[in-house]
Parts: sequence; C-alpha cells; structure tokens
Amino acid sequence: MIISHQHRYLFIEVPHTATTAIASELRACYAGERILDKHAKYPEFLRQASADERKYFVFAGVRNPLDIVVTEFYKYRSNHRGAFTDLAGRGKWVTPLHQRQFRFVTEVGDFAAYLRRFYRRVYHNWYLVGHRRFNKVLRFESIASDFAQTLGELGLTPVRPLPTSNQSARPRQFADLYTAETARLAAHTFGPFMRQWGYEFPQSWGAVEPSRYSQAAFRLAESAVNWTVEKLPISGRGRSVQWARRLLAPVA
Repeated sequence: MIISHQHRYLFIEVPHTATTAIASELRACYAGERILDKHAKYPEFLRQASADERKYFVFAGVRNPLDIVVTEFYKYRSNHRGAFTDLAGRGKWVTPLHQRQFRFVTEVGDFAAYLRRFYRRVYHNWYLVGHRRFNKVLRFESIASDFAQTLGELGLTPVRPLPTSNQSARPRQFADLYTAETARLAAHTFGPFMRQWGYEFPQSWGAVEPSRYSQAAFRLAESAVNWTVEKLPISGRGRSVQWARRLLAPVA
C-alpha cells in the first residue's frame, strides 16, 4: 500500500495488476511512501487512518480473473524469482495457501487439475474490499493509459511512461489453456466477478453463463462486505469481512 501526504492519494496494491511497477513509480516520481503491508486491504487502512487521510484519493487495479489464474499457475510452475522456496527473502509474502498451491503445481503440473483443486467455489478478489469508496479502479488491460489518466486526476503530470516489472513467463493468450470442461467451471467460479467488472468470456467458449447459485452467492458476499465497510464501526469490520469470505473461495 502506497500513500502520499503531499499529493493526497492512497494506492491499494491488488496482486497481479501491475502493482510492483505502479508502486515503484509512485515512490520514485510522485512522493509515494509505503504504509502497512504491501498487499494490505482498505479496511486495514481505515482502522489506523486519520479523518483527513480517509479523504485521500483512493485507487487500485483490477484484472480479468481468467488471466490471473493462468498467471498464478505459471508463477508456481516456474517458482517465479524463487519466491516459493526462498521464504526468508523474496517469498516473505508467501502464505500457507501459496505453499499448498506451489506444491500441487510442482507435483501435478496440470492447469485443469489446478483449477479444479483450488477454484471450484465462487471467486471474489478480497483486495478490492470497499471498492465503492475508491475514486478509481485501473484496468490491467489498459494499465499504462489508466495510470496516466489517474495522475492527471491528481493534478500531476506524468514524468515518463509506466515501466514494466515483475512479469512472469507464460502464454500471452490465456484462453488457450481452458478446455470445454474447465470453461464451464470457470463460468461458474469467475462469472459473477467478471460481470461486475465488465469482463466477457472468450467468444470461442460459446454460450457459457454463471449459474444462478454462483450469482446469488456472489451478490450476498458482495453486499455483506460493502455493508461492513460502509456501515459498521471500524473496530467491528474485520469479523464481518471474515464471515463474508467463508461464503466464497478467497484470493490469497
């Protein structure tokens, strides 16, 4: 999480949305400084922020979850920059779930099996908790132009184009990894989130749709989380968010 008191912004680092590049650029060029953990969530900021800091311009990123899962899989398969074995160094943010997923991919090495094992339940990206209070959500698919536009909204002139960093080795066309079977599973798991953020299924999948159950479960959890952030006292938000997370499979 990056904050600038000079320019009055807060950047929430949602994994797999070019956060490494943006955070580095904010710190290097736009008076940003790190606060809390790298992937701290908005309610964590609210618990310790002053009344004035809660008025800062808040922005984060979003990415097609079909693409995120492929990126995850290939990072596990290549042990990206040694993150999943060097737990005292690069892997200091690795969670027990990350370790289980890394072991599974190392032992099985099959994307369809990985999807069935870890993504059978309805998907929600918990790093976007409280997004209705954000001023802007940048799309990974247009991250450079969205970042430049965000700087403009902050009254800042871009110093340079956004550099790229922390890229993983993986196929460019993520849809090629999905079969007819996993496409149906993906529609159930990711469909409600994709609808909320305006993402579409690949045309090659045909007429796939999320199930009524997955749509209802997603709406219930989303409503609970938003109510938690917007209505509950700050001290009571953690427990309610944890309850909502039990309805859906979390993104670790």
